[in-house]
Amino acid sequence: MVQFRVVDLLMADRNGDGRVVAADSPEHAARLVLGVDLVRDGLRSDARALVYFEEHDGRGASVQLFSKPDPMANQT
Repeated sequence: MVQFRVVDLLMADRNGDGRVVAADSPEHAARLVLGVDLVRDGLRSDARALVYFEEHDGRGASVQLFSKPDPMANQT
């Protein structure tokens, strides 16, 4: 497992240190910390978390994760 640092973008302090967890993927880390399933692509307004981790070659990396779209939202 890899160490991930998850920063909740809905918290008032976006510059916080976040929470570090061991997980299989950035999505898994976000689920452990935030308790919600997130995806890697979405609208900027749906941004929910930044997940930081270290690549195998030692370089730092991050991904932004988004709330899943509500399939019922577009129905009238």
